Amino acid sequence: MNDEILDLLVVGAGPTAIAIGAEARQKGLSVLLVDRGPLTAAIQEYPTFLQFFTTRDRLEIAGIPFATPDDKPTRRDAMAYYAAVVARYQVPLALHEEVLEVRKEGETFRVVSRPAAPHASAETRVPGRAPWLSQPATGGTPTGSACRGRTSPGCTSATRSPTRTSGRTW
Repeated sequence: MNDEILDLLVVGAGPTAIAIGAEARQKGLSVLLVDRGPLTAAIQEYPTFLQFFTTRDRLEIAGIPFATPDDKPTRRDAMAYYAAVVARYQVPLALHEEVLEVRKEGETFRVVSRPAAPHASAETRVPGRAPWLSQPATGGTPTGSACRGRTSPGCTSATRSPTRTSGRTW
């Protein structure tokens, strides 16, 4: 259990939370952004090749210009920009951490959290061949996987976006 008292704890790690965290850091406050998912999780759910309708100047935060060659940035531009803002201001993050409870204790707030189990829409096994491509010891056809088409729970024929499954922020 960590009993560190912060000046500010922000639940969320989207653009608004990042702006609050950057502002807090500029003012010299101790801050932590806590999110049950990755940085900019909602933006990562957007279609891979989405281009924003909003112009880049309306998406800027923390006084950092949103420098892209096009007037309207893409989803990938936005994810890179918001990650750069976090890096520039060294905003502390607790990603994949689920907030369970917030309660007032005197003049402070107690925040109870636990690491959230990350979820993925695809799996990669490296090195070697995928088990469903391996030949049975007796010869014959390749063995099948646990997924039997798109209708199997948790199975899909394509990954929506590599950034959703890599654990990295682009």
